[in-house]
Amino acid sequence: NILASFDSFKLLALKIPPSEITFPTGSIFNQLVCLELCTYRVGWCNLLTAMLDSSPNLRVLKLIGQKQDFEDFVWTQPKNVPECLLLHLETFVWRFYKGRLEDEKEVAKYILRNASCLKKAVFSKLSIIPEERVEIVKELERVVRASNTSNLNIIIN
Repeated sequence: NILASFDSFKLLALKIPPSEITFPTGSIFNQLVCLELCTYRVGWCNLLTAMLDSSPNLRVLKLIGQKQDFEDFVWTQPKNVPECLLLHLETFVWRFYKGRLEDEKEVAKYILRNASCLKKAVFSKLSIIPEERVEIVKELERVVRASNTSNLNIIIN
């Protein structure tokens, strides 16, 4: 069980397929403040949900996609908002965010909607046409956010 040995890490970048990870029951990653997770692996959204639930002090979340499109996925919103979103998450980065798949949009909106301390959200995408950029920005800015920080920056680059 690879994740059980990571309970004292402060930064964790998971680039292995979620299917190869057995999530340890009852694990809490109290020290984890920065998580990087690949979004182009089958099952990544389930791993994301489990890691958010188990990382109460997470401050930085980076989701890393890939240039080409990946298979559609199904994301189930957690029943309870994870503690890290309510109390600590300050930075959310999604590299190679496509903004095309409905569940992908729902993950982004869920984090924006529930991260009370969020100061910065960065969505980067390769080869984005101006019309698409405007539409993505509008859609993300329409999300009613929990963050009461007036200077939340949503950056699309």
